[in-house]
Amino acid sequence: MSACVSGALEAHTNGFRYTSVRGDKVDILYNNIKNAFFQPCDGEMIILLHFHLKVRTKSLSSRFSRD
Repeated sequence: MSACVSGALEAHTNGFRYTSVRGDKVDILYNNIKNAFFQPCDGEMIILLHFHLKVRTKSLSSRFSRD
């Protein structure tokens, strides 16, 4: 699986919802985020947003994610 999957990220009152271009959905609750890293797109096409979670979740490829 590619490490970079395009999609849309929506912020809600209790967390984020990521929807990939294939239609897969992943919900990330705010209280499950341990650390978040953000890199703005200064002259670039890609914004980097990375979450370290308290509890591992299944990734879009149906395997558990690892840090």
